[in-house]
Amino acid sequence: MERDVLLIGAAHLALYQGACKEENVNVRTANDLRSTLTAIEEKAPGLILVDHEILEKRSIEICQTLKKYPGTQYIPLLFAVPRAKLQELVEVMFIPINDYIFLPLDLDDFKLRLHAQMDLIKLKEEKKLMSVAEKIEELEKLLQIFPDYNAARQELSEIYEKVGRVDDALQALLKLAKEYYRQNNFGFAMDVISRMKTMLAKQSANQNDYTKFIEALERCSQILKQK
Repeated sequence: MERDVLLIGAAHLALYQGACKEENVNVRTANDLRSTLTAIEEKAPGLILVDHEILEKRSIEICQTLKKYPGTQYIPLLFAVPRAKLQELVEVMFIPINDYIFLPLDLDDFKLRLHAQMDLIKLKEEKKLMSVAEKIEELEKLLQIFPDYNAARQELSEIYEKVGRVDDALQALLKLAKEYYRQNNFGFAMDVISRMKTMLAKQSANQNDYTKFIEALERCSQILKQK
């Protein structure tokens, strides 16, 4: 689970940082919408806290933007607001935000809500991993019975890639390419090989581990082009 909080416009940064440290949560900061999106692009946080005390109306605009776009709308959003500005809280509740805290900051309340959000993230991830594992098991059993079921192998390779099991994804695609080749579907085989090459290109940090594999794919591509 990603135990990482992005604090936007935090008025009492040291207090937030101290509370996060006690909960074993990493802290990053941003001051406006631009720096927020840059920080998220670098690494998606597990939780975003927007502090209304300094940002004022800009905090509402940031929350609206974060909940509007697909790339950020599912990141849990915590809103910190002074008790004297409840109207602003009502406004962001319609966005909607995930939770809120009142200012002046009550550290115990903040840690409680932080802990609750982190537990929710953990539960969601465990549920997601469980459903993915069940789907993989289902497809693998299906392919044992119907090894030439290309659509199932294609789906299995996509799931492997999404969960970071690159080697398994490549092996699934390799079997798919071989099956297309056996069926004389050379165009489909070429498409699969191209996808494998694209996948390998994304693994830039481990590129050397796949050098021979890439060379083999290039040779396959040349052969298929002659078909």
